[in-house]
Amino acid sequence: MYIAFNAAHDPRQSPREYVDKYPLDRIAMPKNFIPDYPYKEEMGAGTGLRDEKLAPWPRTELAVKTHRQEYYALITHMDVQIKSNFLPVKLEPVPTSQLIGYDMVARKYIGRNQAYLLASAEKRAP
Repeated sequence: MYIAFNAAHDPRQSPREYVDKYPLDRIAMPKNFIPDYPYKEEMGAGTGLRDEKLAPWPRTELAVKTHRQEYYALITHMDVQIKSNFLPVKLEPVPTSQLIGYDMVARKYIGRNQAYLLASAEKRAP
């Protein structure tokens, strides 16, 4: 069985019930947040980059919290889907022909030093 989840990549869409689990007033801002990071161009996350166009410049607390809320909801929803797919799997007593692997290449930078870039390695599933 091979299952490919879109999470945690754009578009960050999950059912409303998962978004509601993360009220904006309970989402912490990153400690290193600043509205306009002075080295954004040098780090390759300038205003022209697609991911960086997902929020206003300068960055706002509402934008950062909303994007983090969407990300948290997406990961929670994906966790539930993974559980629902793998709990019914009956593992062999001596697992000789079964392999369950999980790989997540996205790294969450949303709102850290104003970056909205979701860095990911160039990996592909086997």
